[in-house]
Amino acid sequence: PRGEAAFVGEPFERVADAGAVHPGDALAQAEPAVIKSGMNVLVIDPWNECESARNKGATVEEYISQSLSTIRQWCKRRNCSAIIVIHPRKPDTAKTMDRNPSPMEAAGAMHWYNKADVFVTINRVMFGEDKGKTLVEIAKHRKEGITGEVGICEFLFDRATGRFRYAGHR
Repeated sequence: PRGEAAFVGEPFERVADAGAVHPGDALAQAEPAVIKSGMNVLVIDPWNECESARNKGATVEEYISQSLSTIRQWCKRRNCSAIIVIHPRKPDTAKTMDRNPSPMEAAGAMHWYNKADVFVTINRVMFGEDKGKTLVEIAKHRKEGITGEVGICEFLFDRATGRFRYAGHR
């Protein structure tokens, strides 16, 4: 395997790769992978590429709500999960870079938070007592106690191996 497939493992298939893509187009392109290889996880990364495909006149909130509904329905019909990578706005100061981003820091935040089953934030800490750590926070888990729980895990990056190692949790 090469590239992403070597990193993630088989089967891995890139279905859309260039420019602004409407989520409906990404789903249509992913359909053959579900049928051919049994794909059961769809990753849309980065969401801001999809945002730029939004119809004129639609607010960001309307677009996000409609898109998430479409993606959820598609996943339910195909027994798939979707991971959508969104990037919050840039931090204002070193002080705000010293903590994990809040789910409320992305455009259309309430729609993301309300419709997500699991909301994960990842932050490479650049300042303060956690400098050098990567914090992975489960900020919301709809089935908490059954398939997981909210909390923060800390990781340190090992440059020699190119891997993260677990460094504790909160």
